[in-house]
Amino acid sequence: MPNASTRQTIARQWEILKALPRRGAGMGVAELESHLRAHGFEASARTLQRDLVDLAQAFRIECNNKSKPFGWRWEQGAAQDLLGLTAAEAVSLHLVEQAIRPVLPAAIVQSMVPRFEQARQKLASLELEAGLSALASHCRFVSDGAPLHPPHIDEAVLQSVQDALGAAQQLSVRYHSAAQLAAAEEGQMPEEAPAMRLHPLALINRGPVIYLGA
Repeated sequence: MPNASTRQTIARQWEILKALPRRGAGMGVAELESHLRAHGFEASARTLQRDLVDLAQAFRIECNNKSKPFGWRWEQGAAQDLLGLTAAEAVSLHLVEQAIRPVLPAAIVQSMVPRFEQARQKLASLELEAGLSALASHCRFVSDGAPLHPPHIDEAVLQSVQDALGAAQQLSVRYHSAAQLAAAEEGQMPEEAPAMRLHPLALINRGPVIYLGA
């Protein structure tokens, strides 16, 4: 059984991992020292620096040395869930990614990428270690009705729509039908569409096709 000193070190380092931010400049040693003191841990700056160096050998944390004071943070794309995922959680995240990724704002999707990647790694490890062959391939998100082909969506336009939805703002748009766009691709200049003001209410995901309710 670990002695009291070892248990204290493990508990302190566990708290350090939980405290480190995922983005930004990172958490400096002085700030980390204050955080740990508030949670009942007393440790010198030199001890914390040694802890951070040791933890960086086992976890995806990094020192941001671009400006002083240096800050420590999780690496971009690192999964911060220290307890890991169960098989059921991994499958659920796999299905969530298929179902709602098309309608989520880019910023939210980006924040979820480490979790989606963690789910894929968990499913892959289950196939190798537990003999569960292609677990994810036995679960699918299937939309109701006839299959639809996803249209090309300009990322900037989608982002503007999502921003307007999130801020409850109106949109000023010009709408061209699919026939007009097809004619434009063939060199025929479509008539300028009149400007419209929309009150966006929701993005509706019907399989691979996204509709705007306004």
